[in-house]
Amino acid sequence: MKSTNRIREPFLILGVSVVVCMGLSFFDTQFFIGKYQAKKIDFFSDVRFDSLHYFPSVDSLGSISYSDSNLYVVQDSVLPLGYFFKAMVDSTTRSKKIRIAYFGDSMIEGDLITQDLRDLFQNQFGGSGVGFVPVTSIAARFRQTISHSFSKDWENYSLLDDPSDMYPLGIAGFSFVPHVFTDSTHSKKSWVKFKGVKKARLDSFSIVKFFYGPSSAQNKITVNDKKYTLIGRKQVNQLVLSMHPLKTLQVDFSYLKSAPVYGFSFESDSGAIVDNFSFRGNSGIPLVKITDSVWRQFNQYLHYDLVILHYGLNVASPKSSEFSWYARRMAQVVSLIRKNMPQTSILIISVGDRSYRKEGNYITIPSISKLVEVQQTLAEKMNLGFWNLYETMGGEGSMVKWVEGDTVLANKDYTHLNFKGAKKVAYLLYDYLMKEFENYKELKKNPHGFTAKAPIH
Repeated sequence: MKSTNRIREPFLILGVSVVVCMGLSFFDTQFFIGKYQAKKIDFFSDVRFDSLHYFPSVDSLGSISYSDSNLYVVQDSVLPLGYFFKAMVDSTTRSKKIRIAYFGDSMIEGDLITQDLRDLFQNQFGGSGVGFVPVTSIAARFRQTISHSFSKDWENYSLLDDPSDMYPLGIAGFSFVPHVFTDSTHSKKSWVKFKGVKKARLDSFSIVKFFYGPSSAQNKITVNDKKYTLIGRKQVNQLVLSMHPLKTLQVDFSYLKSAPVYGFSFESDSGAIVDNFSFRGNSGIPLVKITDSVWRQFNQYLHYDLVILHYGLNVASPKSSEFSWYARRMAQVVSLIRKNMPQTSILIISVGDRSYRKEGNYITIPSISKLVEVQQTLAEKMNLGFWNLYETMGGEGSMVKWVEGDTVLANKDYTHLNFKGAKKVAYLLYDYLMKEFENYKELKKNPHGFTAKAPIH
């Protein structure tokens, strides 16, 4: 019987294995099995240069390069708030507009926190206007920075609805559909009306932008006395309504075909704009229901420099104690925003203190500190900015002091801030951002000793 020389087979098997491993390393193999997350496969991590201590490539980070004088040049892409601070520099040197999108739950409803943060930025960098306002709002009467009214016949769709049953959602997490008529001469039409508010330093509108979804020539609006036909095939379309000051804006909708609209933006052509995107009961996780194209197209129109994610009230409770699931889901939100707003900084603001009644006394929910820790870890791993509101308020037991102190800063629900408390938080946040801005400018002057951290996407 003839023998077979099999000495080459081990080498063949080894060679095939190496090729397969190399191939897998070029793919993002991160996936979920039930509630468990598998990490990306990287068979060559042990023989690669450590990106935390060596210079990462431009493709991976674009973080550090050498100038002609052989000094470090720290790129804004690797600094957690680099893009935002670069915009602040450019606003004074090149008259660039600064724009902040502040996402949150009921803590910022009615323009709380954002109204004072906006004033502070506009005092420093110029600008006017309250930014984005949705077509309708449950907090319209509560809000003090713009007078906002609307008809009662709007159909509303939001992050809380089943995606299969709704229209594309706007960046605020809502879409609105006006009443549709078969007869264009019908006198009753959906409408929305805005008036400037003097105490908000806005008694007239300079620039007004209207955002709407896919529409056709059958749909028209009347702005005060001027008519417009809405033609746009994209998920987000923009119509500039006014380039001159006006004190009142009324928009009547003559729609013959059902189509979504999103809202209006009241702004100036320079300075700082802060958009309030409040959504009562939102944990932040439902933001993934907003499509890539909506994020991307809104950003193409509005050019955000900073996205703030301020959530947690609707996650922490006396019965909750484990939040790794929340970190995983919020990481998906961050990745979605980063994918579609690649030159926008992201800041996570932790949950503040929240108390509940136990044995006749109000005490801090035990898991609050754990949630804050998870939020901070998420920010560090994904190279985001982080501001610890819980610690800034005073930590454990601080909400009781804010409610029962000589100066009342929060409501009797021991959860939400009042106007005074919101103003204090806005001032503290602004102070934090400006101090970080000064650090940024110093780092740009003297970048020696800076260590790049590779963000997790």
